[in-house]
Amino acid sequence: MQKQILATEPIHRRAEILRDTCYKVLENEHYTRKLEPDEVVECKTELYQKDMEVEDLKAQLKDATAVLRKKIKELNERRSELIRTIQFESVSQRGTVFLMDEQESNLMFIYDVNGYCVGTRPLLPEEKQTSILTIKRNGTDY
Repeated sequence: MQKQILATEPIHRRAEILRDTCYKVLENEHYTRKLEPDEVVECKTELYQKDMEVEDLKAQLKDATAVLRKKIKELNERRSELIRTIQFESVSQRGTVFLMDEQESNLMFIYDVNGYCVGTRPLLPEEKQTSILTIKRNGTDY
């Protein structure tokens, strides 16, 4: 399995080639994409900023507890998302994916529109190619 296919093709042609050669196209499919190192740094920076904001808001909490508690909750939810994103170095998103079957290994590879492999799974029974069986037929034998 290649990490990325069609890397030499222009980005606008990748989706077209993938669409023409794939087993099946799933629109608006949910998948995770590996983050680039600069995206991880960006998430870490945002996480540090959110941590600083949380501390500032905690200092003001005595004056306006009801309003600030709501804002802290929203920041902590985003902070949790960022921690998960940084921990797994991937982000969950929706988009078009292309399923490419590999009958020899009984695996289905899932590629995004950029040609990156975003997942694999075993082939489902209906996706497997059936073998041709030779059947003796002479008279009443089936």
